Amino acid sequence: METNTPQDTPQEDPTPATIREALVRIWHRKIRYNRSVMVILVSSAVVLCVWFLQQLQNGQLITTTITPIYTSLPAGYTSSDLSKKNINVSVRMNGMNLLTYIVGALPVEVNLTEVVEKSGGYHYWIPKKHQTLLSMALRENDELANVSSDTIFLNMGDETIKSVPVRVSKINIKAKAGYQTFAQPMVSPSVVRVSGVASQINAITEVTLPELTYKDVAGEISDTVTLPVPSGAKRVRFVPEKVVVSFTSQPYTEEEVKLPIHAINVPYGKKVKFIPSHVKVRYHVAMQNYGRVDDRDFRVVADMSAMSHTSNVIYLTLKDQPAFVGSATIIPEKVYYLLR
Repeated sequence: METNTPQDTPQEDPTPATIREALVRIWHRKIRYNRSVMVILVSSAVVLCVWFLQQLQNGQLITTTITPIYTSLPAGYTSSDLSKKNINVSVRMNGMNLLTYIVGALPVEVNLTEVVEKSGGYHYWIPKKHQTLLSMALRENDELANVSSDTIFLNMGDETIKSVPVRVSKINIKAKAGYQTFAQPMVSPSVVRVSGVASQINAITEVTLPELTYKDVAGEISDTVTLPVPSGAKRVRFVPEKVVVSFTSQPYTEEEVKLPIHAINVPYGKKVKFIPSHVKVRYHVAMQNYGRVDDRDFRVVADMSAMSHTSNVIYLTLKDQPAFVGSATIIPEKVYYLLR
């Protein structure tokens, strides 16, 4: 008879439950009811607390915010109308005042007549220049160590607002094989509001998007684009700041139609004959619009005012075509003509 040795006995991996039970047993047997270990843990906690309180009392840096409340306001304005921007500061404080600085922003009154400056058509003030004023928001014996906030611009009627259209400068679309874009990309919204001082926004008549490129496109595309701020107008703001550029790339088929040539601008008293008299127009159309194509929607013309005195060849132009077809080409693109 064969017997299993200890090496042959399969070992089961401990489960989370058994691990938890083992840790509980260790806690109760080795730590919780072990007076020596508990004394060491409690003593360490007390020493750590005492050290922490001493460090706080010695003075530590903390970052907080100060909320300016403006006084001496222009007629018709409130403090929040001017600016809602807070001031970020670092404070070297007595640790016992910690709660004061972490609960919320500290208010301080700011007399506009004492701090306001004006340049380039804008009103503003610079908190770093008025640290004594900002220190009034702190607790006694605490010290203002640093002011990290930069210039605060004030809305005191300096800005004007107007609406301008959004244009697409150049868009490069490379569709996936078997797909094509037939309609022009849409921009939404197509009109935005621009605000700033009159000297900066008077010259802005439209907003032109940067060059956009899309590759391997198939289906509907919707892209959010940030409006570019014109050079030399850093304080100009757009509402909204972003627009959505959207278009659709659809599966297509290629078709062609045979059409007569229409002559325009024929010299008075003359008749023109083309050789050949008919040409082909090859085009792409989305599969879903295939049934909408009508041959009468196409028109091929030859502008006889462009005749050459040295050649009886004239180039043709596709004057009309359905809006939903693309890549239309005339075959051949030029023909012979005879005048009589």
